Amino acid sequence: ALSGVGKIFLVDMDTIEISNLNRQFLFRKKDVRKYKANVATKRLQELNPDIEIVPFPMKLEDIGRKFYKKTDVIVAGLDTFPTRRWLNSMAVDLKKPLISGGMFGFMGHVQRIIPYTTPCFECQPLIPQEKLSQACSPVGEKRKHLPKKEEAPMPAVATLSMIIGGLLSQEVLKEILDIGTPLNNYLFYDGLSNNTTILELERNYNCPVCGEFYDL
Repeated sequence: ALSGVGKIFLVDMDTIEISNLNRQFLFRKKDVRKYKANVATKRLQELNPDIEIVPFPMKLEDIGRKFYKKTDVIVAGLDTFPTRRWLNSMAVDLKKPLISGGMFGFMGHVQRIIPYTTPCFECQPLIPQEKLSQACSPVGEKRKHLPKKEEAPMPAVATLSMIIGGLLSQEVLKEILDIGTPLNNYLFYDGLSNNTTILELERNYNCPVCGEFYDL
């Protein structure tokens, strides 16, 4: 927004929680329980009134296909594998660049997906096999009735979200302006050591989403 990107579609179905306030600087305590997309739009337009922001306080799957068609680049900061897979399929289908990132504790990643040029999310999903097969696995069906194992929540680290968010924004600007050396193709960041690792993933030509030799 502050770099002057002229039009932004801002999508988030969530509402603001107290736990968001340590790292999402557009929100205040008085905004708790309001839709993130609406509040973020208001604050960003205060920072830069010369750009247009359209909020969508809903699931990204519920937005009309026409809005995805209008974009130059899709940016994703998603926290579920099914939604990442869905958005990846939409980006590939429309041949739109997808810049995606996420974080867990002090670890983060950024991935740049250019349909039919770089690997897509489904080529090298980097997802545990049990996650991929969970929905259709007989073992998974047998275990559905069992109580979930309780795990201590990993707090979101404010500095890490700033670093990953900055890298995402930087790759988006490079993509829009066609400058610099784009990320190829997956960056892993370790905040405890400040080490970055670039993984040059390979396209899977039998990929069910972007494969060019996929045999039905």
